[in-house]
Amino acid sequence: MTALLEVEGLTRRFGGLAAVSSLTLAVAAGEARALIGPNGAGKSTLVNLLSGTDRPTAGAIRWAGQDVTRRPAHLRRRAGIARTFQNGRLCERLSVLENVMLGALTGLEAGLLDAWFRPVRHAAAERRARELARGALTLAGAEGIEDRSVDALPYGTRRLVEIARAVAAQPQLLLLDEPAAGLNSGEKASLLTVLARVRERGVAVLLIEHDMGLVMSFAERISVLDFGEKIADEVRADPRVIEAYLGREGAHA
Repeated sequence: MTALLEVEGLTRRFGGLAAVSSLTLAVAAGEARALIGPNGAGKSTLVNLLSGTDRPTAGAIRWAGQDVTRRPAHLRRRAGIARTFQNGRLCERLSVLENVMLGALTGLEAGLLDAWFRPVRHAAAERRARELARGALTLAGAEGIEDRSVDALPYGTRRLVEIARAVAAQPQLLLLDEPAAGLNSGEKASLLTVLARVRERGVAVLLIEHDMGLVMSFAERISVLDFGEKIADEVRADPRVIEAYLGREGAHA
């Protein structure tokens, strides 16, 4: 498979601490990839580096063959990289639809200045964003709640809305930072259904997650990060790693 995202020698230091160290990683178009590791392994730092919300100390990030190491987050979103956040960042005072429309607008060319200087273009972008947002909510199984205020939603539904907002940006790669955190078993099953629908669109997914049951159900390839370094790849073929996360029975299942 052709690599859509390529990371080579990626390092992020905070003072004397290397949160990510000389990391090499590739994600193919349409791939279901998972990255696991203990707390403090550098997983969320890596998502920040890939999405452009943080910059590396060293190394390179290539997207569709182009060097995007220094490209800011909003340009990476427009290029096709979307993400969710571990702690969620929905706008509490906006409706569900308005929140997801914000995600759609980040993937469109029209910006806020268009509302003043190009009103026709802005109106067209808003109509398109509304269409994309409704489609993303349907994909996430969250249709019928678009007029509700976000602050009135149950936690599990909020997580689905966050994914819908990212999907509305029409990404080629979706970075998910612990989307199952705090979900019950039924909500995790719904999340797996949503992820399957995302992949049916041909979107690659890099899943950062602690729930190994969910990871094993979803991912084609699994890598392990520890102390900022990738210590294992193709985890399904390494029973020692599986045993460490699932226990002895899981390793021999």
